[in-house]
Amino acid sequence: MTGYGRTERMDIYVFKDFDGPRRFRVRYDTPDFSGFVFSAALGDEILAEGDEATYYDAALRYSYADETIDVDAGLGYSWKDNEGDMTEQAIASASMTHLPTGLNFTLAMGEQMSDGGNYIYAKLGWRGDLVAAGETALSADIYNGNDFGA
Repeated sequence: MTGYGRTERMDIYVFKDFDGPRRFRVRYDTPDFSGFVFSAALGDEILAEGDEATYYDAALRYSYADETIDVDAGLGYSWKDNEGDMTEQAIASASMTHLPTGLNFTLAMGEQMSDGGNYIYAKLGWRGDLVAAGETALSADIYNGNDFGA
């Protein structure tokens, strides 16, 4: 498997991203209500043999932008019902950019209730034009996670 935070060894994940694979599912997103959108989904894994679980998830997202600030946030919860063995996880994130200065901040966290795995991530950054070749981005990131080994 390849991708951010994943090892190259079969199905072992040392760094979970708390965002499962895309499955065959039915999903509904509400219309935008003053920047808020609620989503809910129900699905089954049809591409992997031996996975008889049913997957459920719900999310609340918020987005706001004007000439000064750009804000995006989300809160999600998912359930995996594997013939009565329930796995649950919660995730949340928020990002804000002050457009005139390019200063930005991100905070994300998640927890897997079944095994106690969790993480918190924060980033403070700046985006601007230092050279003619394109935008420059600088950031300081901090991360702490527990119980991710397989």
